[in-house]
Amino acid sequence: IRIHTQMRKTALSPGELGRARNLFVLFAVLNVISFTLLSGNIITLYVLRVGAGNFLVGLLSSFMYSSYLFLFVGRRITARWGIIRLMGRFWAVRYLMMLPILASPIVASGGYRELAYALIIFSVLGFNVSRGIAIAAYNPVVGEIATEKDRGAFLARLQAIQHSITLVLAVAMAFVLGRSAPLYIYSLFILIGIGAGLIAASIVFRFPEPARPEASRQRNLIKALRNALTQGSFRKFIILYFFTTLLIYMVAPF
Repeated sequence: IRIHTQMRKTALSPGELGRARNLFVLFAVLNVISFTLLSGNIITLYVLRVGAGNFLVGLLSSFMYSSYLFLFVGRRITARWGIIRLMGRFWAVRYLMMLPILASPIVASGGYRELAYALIIFSVLGFNVSRGIAIAAYNPVVGEIATEKDRGAFLARLQAIQHSITLVLAVAMAFVLGRSAPLYIYSLFILIGIGAGLIAASIVFRFPEPARPEASRQRNLIKALRNALTQGSFRKFIILYFFTTLLIYMVAPF
């Protein structure tokens, strides 16, 4: 019975594949909205308005890159929980971890600036640690809903949508925040980001469980990269990703 079940789950029907891709696109849209509202420049401006200095800004910025260290933790947990439960749970945790930061202006206004800074550090660090654990499941999920034949094209379309939303949100936030937006506007953006992220996390549990997640861990990285680069659609995706990311990192700060 176990063998029969595994064989039955090795491939999705066209209808299941279409539904899974639509869900993933919806998840990606909500996730990029929440990520834009909860990371990068808006957090920097927020903590500066609370009264933090350059050291705290630099420390918080470093957390985004340290999150990748926790990929190894996520890989170990998948063996016990499975891909979808790991991704869904930690995707929700990453946004719940941002709730304490909303209290930091109130705490700072009461004269407890050190406590306010501690709440900010706790939230941003917890957000990025949970993100690092969760993204260990990202590639197996993508591999399940996008075949090797059209994976590059699917990811290219997805990146185009995500980067477009990021740019639109960055411009919109610049107009709304202006030079002297009150702190409650920042808090409102953060609250919207948390809400969008939690909805995105709930969608994760509707993704199909990858049939053989261990295969992705055992694949030779160099061989997989060489095979991927032979596909024209993948090369187009890499070029698109490079230039759109470059554009965003140049435009968004301004």
